[in-house]
Parts: sequence; structure tokens; C-alpha cells
Amino acid sequence: MRGWHAVVAAAVVTAVVVAFVLLRPSGGARAVPNSPCAPVGSAREAAPATPDLDGDGAAELTHEVSRTEDVDLTVVPGSAHGPDGDRTVFFAHGALGLPDDVQVGDDPLRPTVADLDEDGRPDLVVSGAARILWGAPGGPRVGGAQGRVRLPGDGYRTAPVAGDFDGDGHVDLVAFREWGETRELVVLKGPFARSGAPARTVTIPAPGFEGTLPELVAGDADDDGATDLVLHDTSGSPPLLFTGGADTASGLSGKPERLPRGENVVFGDFDGDGRQDIAVGRSFVDSYDEVGTPHRRGRVSLRYGKDP
Repeated sequence: MRGWHAVVAAAVVTAVVVAFVLLRPSGGARAVPNSPCAPVGSAREAAPATPDLDGDGAAELTHEVSRTEDVDLTVVPGSAHGPDGDRTVFFAHGALGLPDDVQVGDDPLRPTVADLDEDGRPDLVVSGAARILWGAPGGPRVGGAQGRVRLPGDGYRTAPVAGDFDGDGHVDLVAFREWGETRELVVLKGPFARSGAPARTVTIPAPGFEGTLPELVAGDADDDGATDLVLHDTSGSPPLLFTGGADTASGLSGKPERLPRGENVVFGDFDGDGRQDIAVGRSFVDSYDEVGTPHRRGRVSLRYGKDP
């Protein structure tokens, strides 16, 4: 495996490049003016499977708004011409089957799409309340089958992230939990029952995580078919890489690799070799800094993928 490579760029370009890689679906990337990052002609899809919830071949747009004791979800069906607003489905708090006093997580705006019960239809996890809208012909609908992600205990700081972390062919979910002195990853092993119960639950201590604003990012950086996981912090603390396919109960490595500091982490094939790489972006600008972003230079560190 090749080592880390640092690319210096204006801080605003760092943010744009990372966001662009996250949001652009496929087919290569356009050049960013004045950026030292060169685009490649083709890249393997780094994001999860296209969220085609109704099975018509077009991806849906999902948007979650979660506030303390209140969760709303909007699903806009896709079409050959883009999002079809006339067929929008809105799930209010009550339609999600949530009690009035539900407490949402700290990272609530990221619905997760995955086939948890392995019926061939993608399911939708409402992250703010860990509620599952089970896949159905025509997509999710108000009054349709629902379940609850069985997260043990309290103190969850991230939305559940999907991936096959042990490489057994079943989709798992993982979330970060902080409760008192405990900092750990909670891995829910698939497949999932319609009640939302996982096949089993495994926890991984994460005492080396120094951040206060945790996020989880998943991908396969060693091309072994098992999903790898990065726990990072948007304030710039060192991210931790947990390698998937390990000989552990969870499938994730017990001793994570510490990555270069940065606020943004993304998986993608940046050199066009068919393997996913890891990019860590650091702006060197803090939220309390009065110096304008254009006057700062950021850095993107690249960890190139390797053979399994």
C-alpha cells in the first residue's frame, strides 16, 4: 500500500472538492479551477447503492428534519426528469409512530438506505429516532410497515451507518455512543427481523477518539469486500480507521489506525485504479477564527487503496 500524500489547496477548495466527491454520483469529475487535484476519467462508485426506494430505476430524494422531541421526514420520488415534487410523501412525527417525548440524536439529518431484512427492497432508517420504514412496492408510505432500530442504552451521537463490516454478505448498522466515561461503537449485525432486532449486537471501545462532534463514514479501502469505517470529528481531531473483515466479533479491527487530522473524510477512487482511497480534508480554519477563509490554505491528505 502506498502511504499518505498531502495536497495543499485553498481552504474553500478543500471543502468544495470533498463535498463534490460526496455528492456527485458517477461518471468522473469535472476539474475545479486552480485546484491541484486532477480529476480521473472513471471511478468506482464509492457511495452506497442508489436509494431507489420505489423500484422504478430513479433515485429518491430524502430529507429529514429532526429537532428535540420532533422528527419529520420528506421523500421526493425520482423520475427520468429529476425529483417529482407532485408525488412527495411527508411523514410527520406522529406518522413515524414516535412518542411525543422522543429524544433525537446529535447527528440527525442523515436517513440511511439499506436492505436490512433482505427481502430485495431497500429500507429507510430515520436516523434522528432510529426508526425503520420497511421497503414496499411503490416505496415508503404513511401507514406502512415500520420497525425500530434496537440500539441498546443511551447517548448515541451519530446516525446509524450501513455496511457489511464483517464481509458475511449481510448488511450491518453501526453508531457511535458516548455515555459518561464510555465511548464505543455499537455494531448491529444483520440480517434484521421486521421488529428491527438485529441478529446480534457487538460493542467496540473507542477510547482513543478525542472529538466532540463525531461522524461516521463507511467504504472499502482495501478491496476485500468488507466495509471499513472511519470515526472522525468535524472539529479536526485525528480520525480513526476501523478496518472491516477483521477476525473479531464485530468484523471491525479492535485497534484502529489513526489518520491525519481533518474535519472531512470521504472514500473514493481518486487515482482511477478501481480501488477506493481515503481523503481527509483539513481547512486550518476554526469556527471562532475572524480571519476570512480565502486567506487560509487547507490540505487534503490521501491514503491510496490497496489490494486485500
